[in-house]
Amino acid sequence: MFNKRVYFRVLPAIFLAALLIFADRAGLLQSWDAKVTDALSVGQPPAGDILIVTIDNASIQKLGVWPWRRSIHAKIIEELTRLDARAIGYDVNFPEAQSEPEDAALERAIAASGRVVLPLEATLSLAGAPPVARDLLLPLPRFSKNARLGVANTPADPDSVLRRIPVKVKTEKGELKNAFFAEILAQAGYKNQTSGPFLIVDFAGPARTYPMVGASELLEGKVAAAAVAGKIVLVGATAPDLHDQLLTPTAKAEMMSGVEAQANAVASGRTGGLREEPFAARALLIILVILLSFYFPLLFRRIRSALIWLFIILVLLGAAALVLAEVKLLISVFYPVLALFLGAAASILLRLSKEKREKGQLRTTLSRYVSHQVVEYLIGHPEKLALGGEKREMTVLFSDLRGFTTLSEKMKPEQLVAVLNTYLTEMTAIIFVHEGVLDKYMGDAVMAFWNAPLDVPDHAENAAAAAIAMRDRLREMNATGAFPEGVELRLGVGVNSGPMVVGNMGGTERFDYTVMGDAVNLGSRLEGLNKEYGTEIIVSESTAAKLSSGILLRPLDLVAVKGKKEPVEIFEVVGRRDEAAPAMIQFAADFAAARSLYREKKFSEAKAAFEALGEKFPADFATKNYIERCVSFLAVPPPSDWNGVWVMMKK
Repeated sequence: MFNKRVYFRVLPAIFLAALLIFADRAGLLQSWDAKVTDALSVGQPPAGDILIVTIDNASIQKLGVWPWRRSIHAKIIEELTRLDARAIGYDVNFPEAQSEPEDAALERAIAASGRVVLPLEATLSLAGAPPVARDLLLPLPRFSKNARLGVANTPADPDSVLRRIPVKVKTEKGELKNAFFAEILAQAGYKNQTSGPFLIVDFAGPARTYPMVGASELLEGKVAAAAVAGKIVLVGATAPDLHDQLLTPTAKAEMMSGVEAQANAVASGRTGGLREEPFAARALLIILVILLSFYFPLLFRRIRSALIWLFIILVLLGAAALVLAEVKLLISVFYPVLALFLGAAASILLRLSKEKREKGQLRTTLSRYVSHQVVEYLIGHPEKLALGGEKREMTVLFSDLRGFTTLSEKMKPEQLVAVLNTYLTEMTAIIFVHEGVLDKYMGDAVMAFWNAPLDVPDHAENAAAAAIAMRDRLREMNATGAFPEGVELRLGVGVNSGPMVVGNMGGTERFDYTVMGDAVNLGSRLEGLNKEYGTEIIVSESTAAKLSSGILLRPLDLVAVKGKKEPVEIFEVVGRRDEAAPAMIQFAADFAAARSLYREKKFSEAKAAFEALGEKFPADFATKNYIERCVSFLAVPPPSDWNGVWVMMKK
């Protein structure tokens, strides 16, 4: 049920409804409203007793350049009369004399037919109802005295689309003139069923929906009497060069000729055309929809449930519009749909702002110590705020810039800060994209981890992919001038997987959400090993074992890092296999084979293999290391219990 608090919150919805009703009344978004209504309207089938005789390019080529001689028009009227057309709507104005023989021929044809309706044209002012017509352009009296006259203007809406035609217009002298389509209906013996001052045309379809015959075909006797007898025939221009083309709701890709629009108007006038709901009904619908859309998010505990109901309302609005369009009643759904979205948005914003205020203080405090991801997780799981941690299988990443200390000594402090900020921003974004958590910055170094507090099943794969992306992005930044001239950065990355303790570490007044353990320390050591091998990304055997075949690895060494008793197999991450050159894939395989010879104490064969690789890849530092080791062991062989471990004396 509503309470005072809900009543107060509904006030913004009433305000929004008032704004939308005003916008609708003022026609502020009329073109959008009309486009939506066009899409939902259902056209009527074309009337079977309407025929169009076209003044088309083919007829102009056969009968002569436009404008035609009046005797040609006379022959068209005579032929249509002979074929027993019920009414002839001749959509060509004859305001000026041509020549006496020609004009006399047309006068005789119109008088003999007694079925002709001629157009008159005017400048319309649509502000009133009926519209006011100024500057009337009438046919010569000798033609109009034996014909009906109707205003043929087809004023478009603000979006240049013809949708409605005034049924009557008022001259400056106060005389009422019927529309061209209305006079055609009267000539054919039909009553104009349009109830309002404007006929909303119920277009039967796109251009060329109504049957057409060319004027030249008619005069050549190629049109059967059955095609004309008893029908309403409209004659008018369809040749593009005559510039009588219109946009209509059903003809936007290919414009519709003016005479086709008049044919649709004739058919629509006979049935009353389309109807629109009263404005009061539209206003009530806007109010109802915006109240429902505003109240549902407040009513339901879960926003998802409210959104389902709002979607149902949206579907019902569309269905109602389609059903009513079948009975020729157009209802505007644009403003009600807009009301639906605005009401729901306002309500959800109110609800979210309340939740935001409640969590704001906690978020502000936590954001000083942990990453955004961890903040959001801890807000949803406040029990995790207690000091302590849990042991989990995780992956940790350490990265560091090479030679940054030396570089910093050559740069001004403000330049150094700008370079570092640019670099750290890009690297952090990559970590977040790959579902990692930023642990901390340590100068130019970055520490991140995966699989806590959120579960990341492929944590090793994600960490390796992040390392590749960091390396590639830094290369791209160097190449595209992201840093000042002369500054080129290189990084080293170490990645290790294993059991780690993760949680809030520190005191009750200040703590940090981080990871600890031997596996973390090893990750840091691996980052430093890149300097020894001239590599950029090194992973441990525990990480390598979890990687898919899509990551191309090169087995580097079996090392005993400082601070670790057990030796560790290390691998270089070359890159993604599908992006690596065939030569690099072969190099990794050949390096592994040479290293196997080295591990088997076949130092002569290993030296030869490494030297062959060195010729192809002279810049590879690891290959040079192994050549030096082989030379050393050939001079002084290792002890019999040697197992291939290389002891690192540096961190």
